[in-house]
Amino acid sequence: MLELTRNVDNLSWIIEPARYTFEVSDAKAMIEARMRDTRQNLVCPILDGNEVIVSLCSITVANDTKYWDFAHQFKQSHGPADSVIYIETQEFRDGFESQVLLVILDKGQIVADVLSSIEDIQEEIRSLVEDEEGILRRFSLKTTGIDDSLLNYFGLGDFEETQEILKAPLTETYVPSDSCEFVKEGEVGPRLKPKGLLLRWAIPLIIVLGLGGWALSDSEVDRSKEVVHVTHDEYEDYKKHMTSMFPQASNRFAQDFNNHMIFQQFTRGWTIHRVVHTPQVHNVIYNMKNDEGSLRELRSLVALVSRKLSLPGVTDVTKEGNVVVFEGQNTPVYPKDKVVLWDLREAYELLSDAITLLIPTIEVNFMDFQVRDRKQNTWKSMRVGLDFTRMPISELGVLAQITKGMPISIISANYVVTDGYITGNFTIWIHGEDK
Repeated sequence: MLELTRNVDNLSWIIEPARYTFEVSDAKAMIEARMRDTRQNLVCPILDGNEVIVSLCSITVANDTKYWDFAHQFKQSHGPADSVIYIETQEFRDGFESQVLLVILDKGQIVADVLSSIEDIQEEIRSLVEDEEGILRRFSLKTTGIDDSLLNYFGLGDFEETQEILKAPLTETYVPSDSCEFVKEGEVGPRLKPKGLLLRWAIPLIIVLGLGGWALSDSEVDRSKEVVHVTHDEYEDYKKHMTSMFPQASNRFAQDFNNHMIFQQFTRGWTIHRVVHTPQVHNVIYNMKNDEGSLRELRSLVALVSRKLSLPGVTDVTKEGNVVVFEGQNTPVYPKDKVVLWDLREAYELLSDAITLLIPTIEVNFMDFQVRDRKQNTWKSMRVGLDFTRMPISELGVLAQITKGMPISIISANYVVTDGYITGNFTIWIHGEDK
C-alpha cells in the first residue's frame, strides 16, 4: 500500500490497498472483523450488485486528511466489462521520479494497481498478460509519459499505433468521487446503502404523521411507452385475471411494510417473529413474540388498524404462539379501464434490473412458466422467487414502488424477522405475452 499525493491540490490517492469481496448481507460485520484482524483503520466499500468490494489500508489520519482509491476511480470511469491497461510515469512527482503507476482492468475487474520501478512493472505486466498475441484483442491501452522504447520494454510494442496517449496524468486530472473515498470504521454503514432511495422513507413518514394517512394511492405509473394497450378480444381471459382474480403485488408489499411500521411504533412488549403470506386465501399472518406485552393492548391495536384500513384483522392463539391475521390488501393487478399487456420477458428484465440496482440483498430466481389461456394461447405467467437474507424491512417499501403498475401478483411469502432484518422469500407471478 502506497500513498500518492497530487501536485494539483495535495489530495491523496491510495495505491494497492488490501482488497476483499463480501456478500452485501453480511458486509458490515465482515468489514469490521477484517479491520480488527488486520489492524487497518480506513476502508473504502463499494457496492457492486450483490457484493461489496472492499479496500483497506492503515494510515495515521489527521482530522482533515482524506484519501481515495485510485484504481476504483479508474474503474468507475470505464464500462462494466472494459479491459484496459493504464501506465503513468511519475517523473513529474517529487520523490517518485523513478516510479511507474500501472492499473489493469480485465472485464471490468481490477487485477492490478501497482506503483513500482520500471523493472517491477515489466514483471507485473508479463505475469498478468500471458497471451501476448491476443492482447490487442482483449485490452485497450492508455498511457501518460511513456515513450516507444519503454512501451517495447514492457512488451506492449504492438500498441504503438493504437494506444491512447493522454495529455495529462489521470492521478492529477480525476475529480475524486465520494464513493471512492476511504472512511473510518464507524462511517461504513451509510456507504452500504444504494444511493437515491429517498422513496424508502415515504411510507414510514406517512405512518408517523398519523393513522389517517395509511391509505395507498391508486395512481398508476405511466408505462405507456413500455406496454401495449389491450384492444383485442383474444385477450379477454387476460383482462379477466388482471381485473379480478390476481392480488396486486405492490399493494401487498406496501401493506406488509405498513404493518411492520405500525407494530414497531405502537405496540409495547410485542415483536414480529415470522410473517407468512398464504397462497390460498391471501391472508397475511404475523407470528408475534411476547416480550411482556399485553394481549388486550395488541387486540385493541389490531381492531383499530382494521377499522382504519377496512381490512379484517384478528388476534389468535395457535400451537406456534400468538398470531395476528390480516386479510391481504388484495387489489386487482389493474383497474378494468387500465389493463395493459406487457411483453413477459421485458417485464422480468425490468423487475430484475430494478431489484439488482435498488435492493441488492434480494436474489431474483426464475422458477417456471404457466400457460393461462390454452384456447387462445395469448398469454402466460412466469413464476419467480425473490430470496433474501438479512434484508432491511424498509426494502419492502422499495419493492412496493418497483412493482407498482407492473403485471405482477403475489403467490406466497415466508420469512423470519431479526432485529429489523428479514430472511426468507416471496413467490410472485409476472404476467404477459411471451413473444
